[in-house]
Amino acid sequence: MKIQNNKQHLEKITKLKIQTNNKKGSNFFLFSYFSSFENCNLFVVCILFFVVSNCFAQDVPYGVPVPKPVKTKIQVGTYIFPGWYRGKGSNAFPRVNINNDSEWRLVAKYPAPRPVLGFYDDSLPEVNDWHIKWALEAGISFFAYDWYWNRGEKRLSRSLDDGFLNAKYKDMMGFCIHWCNHALDWSPNREAGASRDVARTSPSANLDFSPDALVEMINYCATNYFSQPSYLKINNRPVFMVWNMQAVIDANGGTENFKKKVLPKINAVSQKYGFGNLFLVIVNNQPQNLDKTGVADAITRYGFADLVTHSKYKTPGSAPYKEMVQLLPGYWERMRTLKTPYIVSTQAGWNDTPRATKLSWIRTDNNVILFEQTLREGRDAVKSDLPLFIIEAWNEWGEGSFIEPSHEFGFTQLDAIRHVFAPNAPRNKWAHPTKKQIIKYSVFKGKELALARAKEKQLPPALPPQHLWSTIFKADPKKMPGKLIDEIKFDKTNVVSLSNNVKIKGIKNGKLICEVTGSDPVLYIKGEWGNFSDVKAIALKLKYRGTSYNIAELFWQTPSMKMSQETARRYPWFIDGKTHTYLLQFRDNYIRKGKLDTIRIDLPDSPGAIAEIESMRVFLR
Repeated sequence: MKIQNNKQHLEKITKLKIQTNNKKGSNFFLFSYFSSFENCNLFVVCILFFVVSNCFAQDVPYGVPVPKPVKTKIQVGTYIFPGWYRGKGSNAFPRVNINNDSEWRLVAKYPAPRPVLGFYDDSLPEVNDWHIKWALEAGISFFAYDWYWNRGEKRLSRSLDDGFLNAKYKDMMGFCIHWCNHALDWSPNREAGASRDVARTSPSANLDFSPDALVEMINYCATNYFSQPSYLKINNRPVFMVWNMQAVIDANGGTENFKKKVLPKINAVSQKYGFGNLFLVIVNNQPQNLDKTGVADAITRYGFADLVTHSKYKTPGSAPYKEMVQLLPGYWERMRTLKTPYIVSTQAGWNDTPRATKLSWIRTDNNVILFEQTLREGRDAVKSDLPLFIIEAWNEWGEGSFIEPSHEFGFTQLDAIRHVFAPNAPRNKWAHPTKKQIIKYSVFKGKELALARAKEKQLPPALPPQHLWSTIFKADPKKMPGKLIDEIKFDKTNVVSLSNNVKIKGIKNGKLICEVTGSDPVLYIKGEWGNFSDVKAIALKLKYRGTSYNIAELFWQTPSMKMSQETARRYPWFIDGKTHTYLLQFRDNYIRKGKLDTIRIDLPDSPGAIAEIESMRVFLR
């Protein structure tokens, strides 16, 4: 009886060891071994048990040290681009199956960028633990996973499902879904008889945003993601981000129908699993266009690569990173004027040469000093009602937008995040993977890896040109160019055609008084200014009182030249309420046709702002 009791005690100990020891099978051996020694001396059995068990318990230390998170007042997140596990296939168009294509092969064609972890397989839990450790120690507390789903089909899903969700430290790091509901290689319309795998950009890709498809998707998310203890929630509401919300609304009969009939259905799924309604976040790069829908709980933006004033966005092309950083505070302020709460976000850089090749767009002179500046200014723009901040991105290696440790920047970007958002934390000693680990994680092996490393010794390709606007912009010029042919001083006889969101408050002493009442405020001025080819410059004299968003735009039109972004110039206005002159002088090589008859002024997008336009002057060559 005593032996039996002791045996039962040993069985309990052994079972406990089975649950906690990674070397499964070793303790099953012990259990079988001791079970056959019922008449053995208990003392000998116990000694033998603990000696052998201790030997098996001496596991090799885990390859990733335990993270040491730092506390922040603001929850900082970063987008994660998945799919770096892919080893076979190529990225030639049309793509056979994007789920097999390896984007590392695109990156490897160029000398940079290069992650500290090498060409890693991000479906490996250990790789994800490095990401989790580094992010937590920088003050980043959640990952927003780019997630590709279309009516039950998934793409690039192993990074999250196999990698992150099986990582040892996954419960330390928050995460949420960013549904990237745009074309990949989804199943096309079966009735059309098209093949299953189509080019990423194919219009035949059958994206299903029907109520049934949305309910199916949220069911899947609730079961597999929302139920995870580290899933990002606000007041028990799972944060669910959507890239193209307008497409979902349009596919469901418009805003009101979506809000009344569809949104309650998907919220009911969330409630069924014990959560509140979805906390819906619109991510699109023009989120202000969806503000009036009232569909989302918050809006944010993915990237700012195309944010320009001095430069012109045209591919292939380039623009200074500094220009983007300088424009962001005004952009954030404008977003704050919307009804929908705005989640402040910023970007680490941009160079999509690996993906776009000959049509690349590059942010030049990217450096950690400017990155820390945009972090600091972004932190100060965050409001207490929604204390979230998002950085684009952790690992967009194919687009040159990354904060993950790299050969180019080391850990300096993470140091900057830690310094800005956890200012009381001491300087961190960053753990590094070993060379053996990097080789173990690598998608590339042998000759392919050697060729990729050899590329790193080559010079980077020449930068594409920085395209200049068709005009030279000057504020408060010392002298005017050319011959003055017309000076409009506003009175009742002027022809001023309005679009929405501009209110004419009156004309006082020849000044046109305008109030901005909403987004995209536009003012049209008609006239007869002769042949556009003879026009040398246009000058505006005005006062402007508004918020920190100060970007205006000027368009022009002739019967043969319609208004477009090619016939426009973005430029900054002073917001100090003082009189300033803004001169736009046309470059000699800018081709102008027809008679200039319309000039359009897009006022800065700041509701409540007041513009007092004193004059508009047109100068000939």
